[in-house]
Amino acid sequence: MGPKLKIIEKLGSKAKAAQVNYSKVGETEVSDVTLAVDHAMVTITSYGATVTHFIVQTSTYEERDLVLGFDSAQEYYDLGKSPSNPYFGCAVGRTANRIADGKFELNDKTYQTIKTHGGNNLHGGPNGLDKAFFTASIPNPDTPSATFFYTSPDGDQGFPGKVEIAITYTLHSNPISLEISYSAKLADCEENENIRTPINLTNHSYFNLTGVKEKTIHEHIVSFPNHGVDGILEVTDSQIPTGKVIPISQAPEFDFSTPKTIGKDLGSVQKFGGYDHFYMLKATTVSASHSNRANYLQMPVVASVRCSDFEMQVRTTCPGFQLYTGQWIPSVKAKKRHLFQERLGPDGKYVKFCGVAIETSFPPDSMNRSDVGWSSGVVLGKNDEWNHSTVYTFVDL
Repeated sequence: MGPKLKIIEKLGSKAKAAQVNYSKVGETEVSDVTLAVDHAMVTITSYGATVTHFIVQTSTYEERDLVLGFDSAQEYYDLGKSPSNPYFGCAVGRTANRIADGKFELNDKTYQTIKTHGGNNLHGGPNGLDKAFFTASIPNPDTPSATFFYTSPDGDQGFPGKVEIAITYTLHSNPISLEISYSAKLADCEENENIRTPINLTNHSYFNLTGVKEKTIHEHIVSFPNHGVDGILEVTDSQIPTGKVIPISQAPEFDFSTPKTIGKDLGSVQKFGGYDHFYMLKATTVSASHSNRANYLQMPVVASVRCSDFEMQVRTTCPGFQLYTGQWIPSVKAKKRHLFQERLGPDGKYVKFCGVAIETSFPPDSMNRSDVGWSSGVVLGKNDEWNHSTVYTFVDL
């Protein structure tokens, strides 16, 4: 595949598969962990366990940063306080996506979480995991893997129970793949043995496979290989699922079983400004993913995104994913690697549809939908552990 990434070559013998630098958010120190293999490197900051850079080398030796974002943790913190927060690259929880009216019933009582979006709770609340200060751990600097730990206290954003969360990022080579493994469990249950709480974690990275050489993803081609997608969720005007799954064959504008560009049917999905819809996977697909989890390349690809010369394949143990085309990305200054050649214009700001997110998870509002069998996958009890993983694999075309 050619020489190593230039930044890795510069480090020479000092290069490690996993290494950490330190910066600050306000007066709080954060860890910026870089994982590296010969032709790729990923940087994750402990603020929000956020993927800030994902740099790969293509077959033509071009280095591209595939994810939208910023150069410092402070910039993520500053934008996170804004109502237009796009959640660039961060961990999302305790519950990804929406909770209807911010309410759910568990433990023989009704819990009211903090509302953040259209009268609902979005992505866990205004101070969810995206704004948490995780603790980074590198078990072995010669292995490109790091784990980020955080303990969410009882009552956090209105959620019951103290929850210990661990998110492990592992960078693989041949082919280049980023594996994200999530783990969550209740802590200190001796005080209340019957406590239960919802959990539904994801990552919110936006991908532009051209490295923003093309400033929108309209020409990115999406496909659902292996016929693994069952359908999309019917939702209300506030994007809360009704419980009905619309077969993909009955929703042609949402059907990527045959590859097509994101822009092809974009004019037909304007209710939410673009694609911002949850796709349910077939039970056989989810079962195959769990069976082959130890060898992630044997897991079925549930979605792929490609540009003219590069492809991203998505594998997951979760039962579905939110396809979001970035129509609400705010006009904010981009990271340095996305500024060259004025590809974003003279002001160097990201634009709407600049990146696409595939947020693997359980359906929105799952904890309220025992009637359709969703709640069992997100409700955590005393002896339970929530374990899921998602793998993003990158290949040259």
